[in-house]
Amino acid sequence: MRAGVVGVALVALCVAPAAAAKGTLDPKDCPLLPEHQKFKEPQVTTSDNVTLGVETLTLCSPVSGRFWVTRAYSCLSCKDKSPSVPGVTMVTKPGTDLFITLKNKLRHPDPDQYENQESWAQTYQSPAKKHQNDHIKNLGDLNTTNLHTHGLHTSPRVRKKIKGVKYLPDTIFTEVHPGKTAKYMFNVRSDHQGGTHWYHPHRHHATSAQAGGGLHGALIVDEPQGGVPPQMRGMPTFLVVISLVDLRPFRLLDSAPDNSLGGIGTLEEQGGGHLWKNLKGPEKGRYVKENNVFALVNGMFRPQLELTTGHWYRFRMIFASVEMFIESRVDSKSGLQCEMQLLAKDGIWLHVAPRKIDRIYLASGNRADVAIKCECTRSTRCDGGLYALDTDPTFDQDLSARQREIDATIHPSEGINTDPVIQELIKFIFTRPRTGEPQGPIKAFTVRRPCYLADLRNVDVPMKNWGRLDFWSPMDDPGAGWKVTWSDWYHRFRGQQMYNLSNPALFELEVGEVYQLLVRGPVAKKGGIAQHPFHLHTIPYQITSLTTQDPYYMVGDWHDVLLHPAGQAEVKIQTDSYTGRYIIHCHILTHEDYGMMSYFDLKGKEGKTWEGAEQADPMCYREGGKPGWSYASETSTQAAGRVPSEPHWVKGPPGVDCIRTCSRFGGCNGLGWPESLQELQKIALATGNPCAPTTRHQAAAENPTYLFDGTCNYKFKPYFQSQRVKAGTYRCGKTPPPNVARFCPCNKAPRASTTETHFV
Repeated sequence: MRAGVVGVALVALCVAPAAAAKGTLDPKDCPLLPEHQKFKEPQVTTSDNVTLGVETLTLCSPVSGRFWVTRAYSCLSCKDKSPSVPGVTMVTKPGTDLFITLKNKLRHPDPDQYENQESWAQTYQSPAKKHQNDHIKNLGDLNTTNLHTHGLHTSPRVRKKIKGVKYLPDTIFTEVHPGKTAKYMFNVRSDHQGGTHWYHPHRHHATSAQAGGGLHGALIVDEPQGGVPPQMRGMPTFLVVISLVDLRPFRLLDSAPDNSLGGIGTLEEQGGGHLWKNLKGPEKGRYVKENNVFALVNGMFRPQLELTTGHWYRFRMIFASVEMFIESRVDSKSGLQCEMQLLAKDGIWLHVAPRKIDRIYLASGNRADVAIKCECTRSTRCDGGLYALDTDPTFDQDLSARQREIDATIHPSEGINTDPVIQELIKFIFTRPRTGEPQGPIKAFTVRRPCYLADLRNVDVPMKNWGRLDFWSPMDDPGAGWKVTWSDWYHRFRGQQMYNLSNPALFELEVGEVYQLLVRGPVAKKGGIAQHPFHLHTIPYQITSLTTQDPYYMVGDWHDVLLHPAGQAEVKIQTDSYTGRYIIHCHILTHEDYGMMSYFDLKGKEGKTWEGAEQADPMCYREGGKPGWSYASETSTQAAGRVPSEPHWVKGPPGVDCIRTCSRFGGCNGLGWPESLQELQKIALATGNPCAPTTRHQAAAENPTYLFDGTCNYKFKPYFQSQRVKAGTYRCGKTPPPNVARFCPCNKAPRASTTETHFV
C-alpha cells in the first residue's frame, strides 16, 4: 500500500539518485530501505548500565527522493554505537536496578515555545482562527530532552545518591539540555511482572516531535524462571517495534473534518526546530511535508520473515507511536490458514491466557504479546502477512502505484476519531517442515500475579475514592483548550490546560489505596477514549466496565493506554508503594504537548502497600515471593473468554448510574437494553420488583427505571444494532434522579478459578 522511510544505520548524508523522482532508490544509497528485506531485530543489550546518546540521523524517502535529518538514540555502551530508529532494545529482569546515562549530543539553538509564540502567531494565526490555533505556542524546546520508561512500575519521586552520584527517577519534571548529561536509575523490583514495554523522551512541549521523530526503543522485563509454562518459555519470540514516519502537512488550521494534527515536519516547524528540512533539491531548507504516512517494523519497510507452518511463534508488538492507531490481522495471499491467541496487553498477562482473537488493536503506546500459528494447504510454501486493517494483500505493486492510493487510505475508522495506519507490516513466508506433526493448541494457563496486580473487579471501593476524568479539546468546547479535568463524588471539580509543569495537581490520592475512575469526555456520546488514548504513568489500571463485544477488550484486562469506540470506561487502580506525581495524559502526544496532561499527587508513607491485596487475590505475591503458574480449568477459561450476550439485570441504588451499579458485576453491557415495554416488565419481575410499565418520560431519558410508587418508566425507542453500539455506553452512564433506581444490564463476569490450587 505505502512505502516507508527510515535508514536506521545511515550516519552520513545520502545523495538522492535520479531514479528517486520515479519512486525508486538504488540500494547502495539507502541500503535499509527496500521493502521485503530479511526481518531482523534491533541491537540488544542485557547490561544493567547503559549509556544512551541523543543524536541525529539522516532519513530518506523511496517515494519522493527527499532527504532530511531527525533525532535518534545511539547506544554508546554497546558494540554498535551508531544511531538507529528504533534505539537499542534493553532487556532487564526483576530485582534489577537499571542505570541509564543519557547524553544529549544535540546542539543549540534551542528556542522555547514562548520565544516563538509571536513569530508563529504572525505566520499561522488570524483573528477568525485565533481560538483554534492557540496551541501553537505550546511546541518548543525541541532539543531539550529527558527519559521515560513507558510501562515500568517504578518510583516517580525517589532520587538516589550512590557514591556521590545523583540519579534521577522516572519523572517528566527533569530537563537535559543540549550538551548536558543526566543519570537515571530505574528500580525493577523483585516482584515486577515480566512484560513488553518501551522508552522515549517526555519533555513537555517536545514529546511528540522527539518520540514521534525517532527517539524510542523497546524495554523488555524478562519473565522470571518458573513464572510461565514451559510452552511459553520455549516458544520462538520476535520483537516487533512499529514506528511511524508522518510527513503530512498541518491540516487543523484549515478546519479539516478528520482533525489531523499534521506530521513531524510541521511540528518541528511550529516548535522552531532545525531538523526535518529538505537537504537538497528545489525545496532545500524547507520542512518536509507530503501526504505520506509510513509504518516501519524495526526500522524496515515491510520486512520479510520466514517461518514454519504448524508452529507457534510469539510476537512482542510495540506501537511506538505518538499518534494514530493500528487494527491488524494475519492474512494470506493463498493457501494459508492462521490462528491468533492473545497472551498479554501493555506488558501484563491476561488473567487466563491465551484468548483467541481475530484482530490486534494498538493505540499509540500500546503493546500486545500475541501467539500466531499458520497452516499451509499447499505442498511447499504459502505467502501471507501481518496487515494493518483490511488492506489488499498483493505484493507485486510498485511504489508509485501504492503511492497513488495514499489519499484514499487516510481516513478515520468507525467509532474511533483518529487516523488508522493502513499497510502491510510484515510479509510472512511459511514453509512446510520435512518431518514432524503440527504443534497442538496452547493449553490455557494463569500466572501467579504480584500483589500490585491483584484482581480488583470484586473489590468494594469507598465512595470517597470514586472520581471521574474528562479529556477536553477545542472540538468539545472552543473555549476549553486541551486539558484533563477531575470531579469526584463530593462534586469537587479541578483541571486546567497544562501550559507548564508548575500546574497544581489534579487531585491528591493516598498511597496504598484502591480508586475507581470513570474516564470519558465532557460529552459522553463522543470524544473521551474514542478520541484520546488514556495513559497513566507508574501504575496500570484494570478495566471494570466497558461496552464491548470484541474479545480483544474484556472486563478484567489491564492497560496503561486505552483507546476504544465506546468513548468511556470505568477502571480501578491500586496506588501501590510509590508517592509522588502520577502523570495522566492523552497518548496522542501532540495533544499532550498542547496541554492535555495533568497528574495525581500521591501522599502518604513511601513503600505502603494495599492491605486488601491478598484477600482480593489469595495467590498474589509480594517482593521476595515466588512467581508461578497453573493450568486453568475449562470453566475459568470460558468465563474469562466471553462477553455475555444476555445481560444479568440488577436494580441499582437510587440516583446511581449503571456504570457504578455494574462495577461489581463485570461491567455494564451496553447492548442489553430492552426494546419493548413487555421486555421491561420481564426485567422488573426478574429482579423481584414487579411494576406497572408506563411510557411516561422523566429525567432518566430512554432508560428503564423504577419508581417507589411501583411504576416503571421507559421511553420506547427502537435501535438498530449499529445505533445501539454507539448509544450503549451513553445509556450506561445516565444518572437518574435521587429518588429513582435504574434497572442495569450487567455482564456478571465471574472471577477466574483454576483446577490446581498450587503453583509450580
